[in-house]
Amino acid sequence: MKCPVCSNELSEPLPLQCPHCGADLTLNINIRKLCREVKRNYRLWLTTIVILFVAALVLLIVRLQSPCPPVPENRDSISVLQGKIAALNDSLSLYKTRLSEYAAKNVVNASEYIIQPGDNLWLIAQKILGDGNLYPKIVSDNNIADPSLVKVGQKIIVKK
Repeated sequence: MKCPVCSNELSEPLPLQCPHCGADLTLNINIRKLCREVKRNYRLWLTTIVILFVAALVLLIVRLQSPCPPVPENRDSISVLQGKIAALNDSLSLYKTRLSEYAAKNVVNASEYIIQPGDNLWLIAQKILGDGNLYPKIVSDNNIADPSLVKVGQKIIVKK
């Protein structure tokens, strides 16, 4: 190293004062030590970052090359679900058949009646059902709020 004041060459170990001009060299010595530490820390950090990057890259490559989870388990569960769906469809078709039979049976036993002038629900029950006291059944079957307010031309269902 050269003396910053007189530019004469200094021998190692560096003296605290220049032997030629007597300049104080402690500041230059501390700066030189600091530069060495910074270089050492820089190398340490750079090495750590490179190692972490390589490890992350290796993990990524290993993860990309690992096989996918087995598919047969999913296929088994799909076939089980398809079997359950088929069983439910069979049950549904059975209920649809029963419902249509029930509806057909009730349609045969029901008739539509159009209210004529002078009619009331008691007379209609007497005429169709054979008993005027059954008029509450007509009221409930047709959701009639007030039996005295039926209108001429109104259509009602009378179930026998």
